[in-house]
Amino acid sequence: MSRIIYNCALYLGLPALASAYAWKMTSKPAYRAGFFQKLGFMLPRQNNKTIWIHAVSVGETMAAARLARRLCREQTEYRVMFSTTTPTGQRVALQQLAPEASVFYFPFDLPGAAARAVKAVNPAVLALVDTEFWPNVIHACASRGAAVALINGRISDRSYPRYLKAKRFIKPTLDEVALFMAQGPRDAERFLEIGAPPERVVAGGNLKYDQDTAPASQEETKAIRRSLGIAPDELVVLLGSVHQGEEAAIEAAADVMRPGRRMVIAPRRIDDLAWIENTLAPSGMSIARRSANPYMTLGDHAIIPVIDTFGELNRLYAMADAVFVGGSLISHGGQNPLEPAGRGVPSIFGPDMSNFQEASQNLVEAQGAWIAATRDEIAQRLEALLTDKNLREKAGSAARSVVEINMGATDRVMERIMNLARGD
Repeated sequence: MSRIIYNCALYLGLPALASAYAWKMTSKPAYRAGFFQKLGFMLPRQNNKTIWIHAVSVGETMAAARLARRLCREQTEYRVMFSTTTPTGQRVALQQLAPEASVFYFPFDLPGAAARAVKAVNPAVLALVDTEFWPNVIHACASRGAAVALINGRISDRSYPRYLKAKRFIKPTLDEVALFMAQGPRDAERFLEIGAPPERVVAGGNLKYDQDTAPASQEETKAIRRSLGIAPDELVVLLGSVHQGEEAAIEAAADVMRPGRRMVIAPRRIDDLAWIENTLAPSGMSIARRSANPYMTLGDHAIIPVIDTFGELNRLYAMADAVFVGGSLISHGGQNPLEPAGRGVPSIFGPDMSNFQEASQNLVEAQGAWIAATRDEIAQRLEALLTDKNLREKAGSAARSVVEINMGATDRVMERIMNLARGD
């Protein structure tokens, strides 16, 4: 009954949803890509059973990429299929996984689109990354005998009350999920509280601890710096995945700039950089776009490289001396703090890290990261890190240790997925 109500509401709202999506396709041409795949057409059809992994956007794709590569290379029974929702996620998935895995767009959760997609992909297992409950896709899989697994599962503080209120409504969909692999005990408990069958819930760990974050060699670090016009002996502050509304972080980094120090900005969105230029203007600083200057000449601290390219941020963290993790000064939940931590780089983030609550708490407790809520607090913490090499090294080592201690989720998830695929 709940899926019938869901579909009735979906169809009643379809004109508004279609209009909104048409506007998005008109204003942002990237969203035209994969339109027919999203309707369940023009998908890579598979006669044999597959393992289908779905990740919404860039963060989830990066988290699941290692798992997908291992499934491609360490088993030959099943073709690996990998879907995303956003164009940026699709781009990263193609870079990371093609041609080993087939990459495509996830269907709209309409009954017809879901049924066509599931029939074409022919999954033995559908693994949904993080928290993705799509009733029609899940039902289409269950109807064809495919197991559905939620991997790297989490329920944010914002979503938790909504799931509790809708507990009776979502229960039939939860009953069609064969496995809930939560990131940790707290998330596992929340899955139980919203109605997931207890025998199907396990705490499997966070795949993001297993991302490729090995410390870079000196040669690689020098090459990255050289491409950005940064001298080997300059200290670098990297602002990673900063959002509009986090101007205070940019201003704080500008406050501590002087000869021998450089700032690099990697914005979360690259379609509009005017807000960054306006923020830097009072400091007399200007930006140099990575896309227009792939090999920058050595510059002074008033020239700020801005990373407006895709897929580089994880690697760029390796050349930083201190990092500010964006999405944390606004109500967004924070971006991934484990990428700089894995590179052995200390980080600072704002008070809202609800998307990475356990990871950020572990880093702060180990003194590999700090919370700073204002421009002055961020500037003071950056200044302390830039002036004290021993502090930087100690904090970076502590951050790296947090990542190493918590590795292993990929092994556990892979084992569970293969068991489901084989019916064990």
